[in-house]
Amino acid sequence: MDHWPSPVVALNRAIAHGFHTGPEEGLRLLSALQHEPALATYPYLYAALAEFHGQLGEHPQAADHLDEAIRLAGNDADVAHLRAKLAALRA
Repeated sequence: MDHWPSPVVALNRAIAHGFHTGPEEGLRLLSALQHEPALATYPYLYAALAEFHGQLGEHPQAADHLDEAIRLAGNDADVAHLRAKLAALRA
């Protein structure tokens, strides 16, 4: 963040921190970024939210975020990956 401050760098930092400290902390950090205009249409924000909610067993919230990530995804590979995660979540 010191060398390249941006919303995407803040998102990546929040994700890494959440993986290190736990999904609750990841969600806390991500929630601070949810109203960042530059991330409003960024599918990876919603994929990260889905991941942490899924880790907590909050499957309806995870599914909602995956649906949004799929809607925003810009390429077929991302869509396929996200759909696979959603299918596994619902299985």
